[in-house]
Amino acid sequence: PRYRLLLCTAGVVGSIGTLALLKYFDFFAAESARLLEALGFSAQAPQLGLLLPVGYSFITFTVTSYIVDVYRGKLTPAGLGELATYITFFPKLLAGPIERATHFFPQWRARVRFDSEKAVMGIQLILWGLFKKVVIADRLAPFVNSAYETPAFSTPLDLIVGTYFYAFQIYCDFSGYTDIAIGAILLFGIALAPNFHHPYLARSVPEFWNRRWHISLGTWFRDYLYIPLGGSRAGRFRTYLNVMIVFVVSGIWHAGMVGTALSWSFAVWGAINGLYVVFWSAFTSSWAWAARRLPGLRALDSAPGI
Repeated sequence: PRYRLLLCTAGVVGSIGTLALLKYFDFFAAESARLLEALGFSAQAPQLGLLLPVGYSFITFTVTSYIVDVYRGKLTPAGLGELATYITFFPKLLAGPIERATHFFPQWRARVRFDSEKAVMGIQLILWGLFKKVVIADRLAPFVNSAYETPAFSTPLDLIVGTYFYAFQIYCDFSGYTDIAIGAILLFGIALAPNFHHPYLARSVPEFWNRRWHISLGTWFRDYLYIPLGGSRAGRFRTYLNVMIVFVVSGIWHAGMVGTALSWSFAVWGAINGLYVVFWSAFTSSWAWAARRLPGLRALDSAPGI
């Protein structure tokens, strides 16, 4: 067990450490130099200038989940060729979903063959994904860009419309890519887990993040960061702290995605969404506590739609 833990730790640190080196070293080095200069010290940030390979963030998450699942005994180690196929399976490389080895290998090892029903479903998903991406998202993009390129000169109505358009643009863009990836893999007879489930119909912020939006990423952070940190087993304050850590790390991970630059705004974005989840959880806990003591609230709590 001691050597297994050592190998697991080395694998996880090596995988995530490589991503941190390639993606974040130059940014944090420059930020550290700025902080030292603000404190009155003379500093020059070392810059490695390394390029991040395409899809490396998703490769890192895939490798990490595989290593941890093997350590936990959820699956047997795969051969080198089989493992390389799983990690770099091309349709899911750029935008996910983050497929688990426990779901992928049983299908891969069951003699993958052409399945006409899966192929038809795959073609439908590819066409539907292209429709969402090209017809909806790309058509909304000009309105969003015009509203936010120069927000000081945009009217309030332009900003409101641009905000709502952006909500549908980012959903159709991201879920469109996911549909195309899942559809392409279905042509090979392999079904991936769904990554979106009508996110804008969520009835709460936790439901949106946990079960509807980028499901594979949310469950990855739950299983490989939130639960190892203690999850909800160590009291309410520790639970809320773990939630905040997960969302801040998620925000930092989103920094530098396609078309964006590294900045602290992504960490702030993650912290804001973490606060939404914490406030919602605190409110529902307080409401449940009050409902147990006040019959009127208990009746209201059980009413339809509450």
